[in-house]
Amino acid sequence: MRRKRCRTRKKIITNKKKFILFLTLAIGSVFVLNYYIKEIFYKNKLSLGKNTSVYAESKLKKISSEKIEDESKSKKEKSEKDKKEELEKNKENIEQNTTKIEDNTEIDKKDADKKGIDKKDIDYKDIFYNDVFIGDSITDSLSFYGFIEEKNVIAKLGLTTVQGKEKIEEVKKVAPTNIYMLFGTNDILTGIDSEKFTHNYLQLIQLLKEKLPDVNIYVQSIFPISSNINKKKPLLTNDHIDEFNEALIKMCENENINYVDIASILKNEDNPFEPDGIHLKYNFYKLWLDYLVDNIKQ
Repeated sequence: MRRKRCRTRKKIITNKKKFILFLTLAIGSVFVLNYYIKEIFYKNKLSLGKNTSVYAESKLKKISSEKIEDESKSKKEKSEKDKKEELEKNKENIEQNTTKIEDNTEIDKKDADKKGIDKKDIDYKDIFYNDVFIGDSITDSLSFYGFIEEKNVIAKLGLTTVQGKEKIEEVKKVAPTNIYMLFGTNDILTGIDSEKFTHNYLQLIQLLKEKLPDVNIYVQSIFPISSNINKKKPLLTNDHIDEFNEALIKMCENENINYVDIASILKNEDNPFEPDGIHLKYNFYKLWLDYLVDNIKQ
């Protein structure tokens, strides 16, 4: 009986140990399972966070791209609007300028009718394409106003017959058929007399002839001046100019040189001068060239 109790007790102890071992294993399994569950959950959370971050970044890029596109579109629309406004403004300015030009043209036509200026469209550049005009600032205005090509006008402010010798090589380069010379105003201002003037003039002509033996030379008369400048330039008077023109006529007759009385075109004209009283107004350069066309070119 006692042995039986002893066995029963041992059995109970063994069962307890097994229970404790089982309980320990169970608890350990729970801890291990809990650890793995947490690990899996944590990884999924990280993965979800990354995906969320990528999504957010993608979303931001998309929003930024759309914003840039909207700004670009807005700038483009603004630029097109500005261009349109500028075109409209330019169109308006062109229309206004065209109106002014038409008005000025009408005024010029009326002035032409009053002054008897030839209204035909004459291409002076073509007519005088193989000629040279040489002289001072009065001659220089032929190209300044666009009547004659620059290469065909060899002139300079203040040029005299003596200084004209410096221009011979320029004339030679053009190799003209005709040379139209106009000197005198600045020669008078130097204080020389008419005899010295014609002497200097003839020397210039002879030098031109040496370089260009076949050229036709035309000596043009000195234009008169306005009487208002006599006090400012006492040497330059119309009486003095008439004296110099008479000397030119004699020189041309003696040397068989062509003389052209262009001064005659101003005799019946009212106020043909610029405010300085010496230079001619724009319209009278056309009268000058028309005179040459009528008396020399035809």
